[in-house]
Amino acid sequence: MLTGLALTFDLDLSVERTPIGIHFLFSRLLAFTTLIGMVASAATLVGMSLAQTAGRRRDVAVMKALGSVGEVNSFFLGETFLTAGVGVISGTALGVIIYVVLGIVAGPLFGPWPSPSLWSVVIIAMVSFFLAFLSSFVPLWWMIGRLSVVSALSGQTWNRGLRTGALVRRCGLAMKYALRDASTRRSETLATLLLVTLSFTLLSIILLGGHTALYTARSYIQRGVGEHVYVTATPAMAEAYVARLSFTGHTRSQDYLESSNQIPTTFLNWLQERGDMIVIDTRLVADTTAVEVALVEPLPGPSYRIVGDERSKDVLVVGVQPDNVVGDWVTWGRRLSKGDTAQAVIGDDLLDMFSDWSLERVSLWGKAFSIVGVVVDPLNIGKTVYVPYDILGTILGVEGPNIVLIKPRDQLQTIPDIVEKEATKYGLVIVELDEATNMNMLSLDRLWASVSWIASLSLVATTVGLASYLVAAAHSREDDLKVVVAIGSPWRWIVRILWVESGLVILPAAVLGVALGAVFSFLFIVLSPTIPSTHTLVIDGGVIMASLGLMSLASVGAASACLRRGRRQ
Repeated sequence: MLTGLALTFDLDLSVERTPIGIHFLFSRLLAFTTLIGMVASAATLVGMSLAQTAGRRRDVAVMKALGSVGEVNSFFLGETFLTAGVGVISGTALGVIIYVVLGIVAGPLFGPWPSPSLWSVVIIAMVSFFLAFLSSFVPLWWMIGRLSVVSALSGQTWNRGLRTGALVRRCGLAMKYALRDASTRRSETLATLLLVTLSFTLLSIILLGGHTALYTARSYIQRGVGEHVYVTATPAMAEAYVARLSFTGHTRSQDYLESSNQIPTTFLNWLQERGDMIVIDTRLVADTTAVEVALVEPLPGPSYRIVGDERSKDVLVVGVQPDNVVGDWVTWGRRLSKGDTAQAVIGDDLLDMFSDWSLERVSLWGKAFSIVGVVVDPLNIGKTVYVPYDILGTILGVEGPNIVLIKPRDQLQTIPDIVEKEATKYGLVIVELDEATNMNMLSLDRLWASVSWIASLSLVATTVGLASYLVAAAHSREDDLKVVVAIGSPWRWIVRILWVESGLVILPAAVLGVALGAVFSFLFIVLSPTIPSTHTLVIDGGVIMASLGLMSLASVGAASACLRRGRRQ
């Protein structure tokens, strides 16, 4: 598991971090979930190692009393080596599967998913083995070194010098027993608390942060495309434009500038006469390669600084009339204004082309444009450059638009049939863009669902760690509990102790974990969030409560089964 998370985290580090945009949201979400998952994996190993050692305290104490400390360390060294090796091999296979699945789902958003080389897998597996081995053996070695032979062989389970004595005296019998055991086994308790806290932090980030990122990304798409917007163009151009709006269907078109794709002037004039009914956004769209224009900045003395590296990327250039744009992009900087002649606005995916976009320029067909803003744009997955319509037409030698976006002024209306009939006369089609928007929403939903598997695996690992903690606790006081049962105490009282002890670990850790997840989500992942609906938040709360209940049930069930076997023996 640790290896698989490390593979995914390595990919996250290769994704360019930007202050805005869909890439920013989900790359940070992936980075935080994988990082916390890696730490939780290490915490699981630490907790399980401490729990296993606690369950064999008396055996270790006997060997230590006989002067066989070296044999004890050798035994645990071999056991840890075998466990870490088997875990890393299975975890590597699982991690590669997770990596491939994420690549299939997230590839349309993040671009081509790099295939991990064999050497990278081997190196990460070796590092994971080293971390897993240290996480397992160091706690064992530390506990063996500080184990008191007298305390272990006497069966003492309570240290009267602890400061929790006053609290224990005010509690019920089951609470007293659970508190005493948790306090006596402080190392295991703290490790389990850390594990459960990290697990619920991860779950909270996946649910609350993931849904917030999802709703925020949806708002980016809706604002960039606009609601109830229709594209008017030739059938081939309309199909190409809609494909560029889809995360899964963007293709490079080579015929944008053909004369047959231009919108007839007579049809445009006819549309203008109906300006009271619709908003008309005329656009000139073309493919080209954008080139970064490096800035040479003079410094004091005979020196200078070069900002940029003349990087390039294939882009979709869109000429727009600023006053008539139907979209309402989320913008960093400013948008194009009336009167701009050598200014451009770039899509968020092009930020990795520039060292400092506010100081550099972008070259299109040999003409340099100053970059005045960045927009979150679903068109061409953010690989777009917006320039003034008239300037682009002059550069390309084209007079008319090849794309027209129209939008009813009244949101409750649709495009009148008369507009569609008039468009048909000129061989044009009118296509609603809401379908492309909905497809992008589904792509985001699938991406979030694939990331949620990381939290599911972490919950499983946490349940195993918590069960190990309770089973070790049951083993350590097995003789005491046999006495309690022998004097007539009902079995349900012992189960109640297990439930109380489970609650002492899970409840505070869950509260702290959910709070930390919320803080991470709103301070580090989604900077300008769109809050999910109340219905979604209620469902998230229900999932967290259900996870808490299932984790308690599974761990208490494992410990109870262990005690039942011991009682039969």
